[in-house]
Amino acid sequence: MRLKTKILLILVLFLVSFNGKCLKKIFSGSSSSNSCSSTCVVGERYSIMYLDGCSRDLQGQSCLAGFLNFPRDCNGGCSVRIVRERSFGFFFTIDPSGADLNNLPSSVIASGQGIDATYGPPRVDYYNGDGFFVGTAYATSVANDGSWLVASLPNLSEAYSGTFTLQIVNKNADGDYVDFLGSGTVNCWGRDRPDSDGDGWYDDEDCFSLDPTRWYCDAGGGGEGGGGCVNEICPVEGPVY
Repeated sequence: MRLKTKILLILVLFLVSFNGKCLKKIFSGSSSSNSCSSTCVVGERYSIMYLDGCSRDLQGQSCLAGFLNFPRDCNGGCSVRIVRERSFGFFFTIDPSGADLNNLPSSVIASGQGIDATYGPPRVDYYNGDGFFVGTAYATSVANDGSWLVASLPNLSEAYSGTFTLQIVNKNADGDYVDFLGSGTVNCWGRDRPDSDGDGWYDDEDCFSLDPTRWYCDAGGGGEGGGGCVNEICPVEGPVY
């Protein structure tokens, strides 16, 4: 019994290490044929850094019941680095507070607190009104006291009118963007989502955008997706803290 306890302790120490800021793991394994799993701290959020070079990293993955489940990489494996995120919940004011999507400014100013470029330019993540990831930009200048940053805009050529949330993220000493400072909003107009057949479902969520009698994507009529998300629910890329 004592030997089993020692073996378990060695395995835990191998998987988990602390650097004072966040929990880090290198993990390779799986919980099912379609997903991978790792132990985690309940209630915490994690970023999944894929090591295969072809999968998109995930952020804001919640730890439920002590296990973290995530999709396999594009090679069918589970080779990832897992980093625990930090959330500060600061409020940011965005200038300009509104913009025409057909005549966007070259940059925006986010004012708040905690902005730090010590380890690299802070990142600004854009999410649309439905919580879907739109794009990322990086700060081009940062105030010495951390009260504001100036950042360029991502490609918004396919974005639609609505209220966008800009999430500000610092880079830490290990080179990871896992320090989520907070967010602010900006209202954009000039490019409304089209509904070509007038059935109340926008073209990007309507599998039959020219037929007002149909919109659903599955044979049973459940309507579990649309547009480019046939037979599945379109994933939200990350949370807005």
